[in-house]
Amino acid sequence: IDVSPSMIDLAKRRVGPEAEFLIADLAKPLEIDEEFDLVVSSLALDYVRDWSMPLGEFRRLLVGGGRLVMSVQHPMGSYEWFRPPSAFGVHYCEATWTGFTDDPVVVPDYYRSFEEILNPILGAGFQLHGLHETKPVEALREINPRKYQQGITFPTFLVLDASLR
Repeated sequence: IDVSPSMIDLAKRRVGPEAEFLIADLAKPLEIDEEFDLVVSSLALDYVRDWSMPLGEFRRLLVGGGRLVMSVQHPMGSYEWFRPPSAFGVHYCEATWTGFTDDPVVVPDYYRSFEEILNPILGAGFQLHGLHETKPVEALREINPRKYQQGITFPTFLVLDASLR
């Protein structure tokens, strides 16, 4: 699922007919009525201001005991990157992406504090089983020492493992 038709096209080219793709806005109800054992959200919710809709939809689509595994920007790394006016709350930010088109693309983004990540998940009826801070793999040290040092100093992403209560 992605809001961008261009990103869906890229995914289809990369994966082929092995997966089903849907253009949808996670800030709105999803037009899906199937049930799933697992929902994986990889760096998607960072672009949605209010998480009540997507988390409610994930809950609706999961079978009893279903699992949600999601990754988001780590508040420490995100704070260092965006420099929002406060480390608390949710703040609108913009990220400039390169490499997808000839011109840079400005993407709306949201900085979130730890409490603004965890409380909406718990409030949506999920039970948290684990929280993992990503670290770079050792091979990156030789490939890109600067990126390795940056990743080992400031966490970039959080991976959250939760299930329905």
